[in-house]
Amino acid sequence: MEIFVKKRNGRLQEFQVDKINACVQRACENIEDVSASEIVLDAQLQLFDKITTTQIDTALILSAREKIEKEPNYSFAGARLLLNTIYKEVFKESSKEAAKESCMGPPPFENISKKALYSKGFFAKITNKSINGFTLKKK
Repeated sequence: MEIFVKKRNGRLQEFQVDKINACVQRACENIEDVSASEIVLDAQLQLFDKITTTQIDTALILSAREKIEKEPNYSFAGARLLLNTIYKEVFKESSKEAAKESCMGPPPFENISKKALYSKGFFAKITNKSINGFTLKKK
């Protein structure tokens, strides 16, 4: 059975397990006693035709969460997968390079300029332009 995925922009694309494997592999990188393939295999049981990318992200996170009791380090993999989901939602990244970088979570906040955040629309609707003069002091 062929499975199609509904992308964030609404178009349908054939399901590609390699993309999911690569993302979960990066999320599990340098975490001991965690298997990316176990996370993917369990999440694949939840797949159905015309599943959204958000539903796939959720299935991966829940798959990692289910394994925490067996191995607590799965919490770190689940956290990275969740950060990836939040990053994609906030920054609306869709390029392959951004997806590769974001799978390990967003870059540290101090490395993101306010101008970049405004250009992505992150602060545009929730802050006042006077925030441009605000700086965080490092301790």
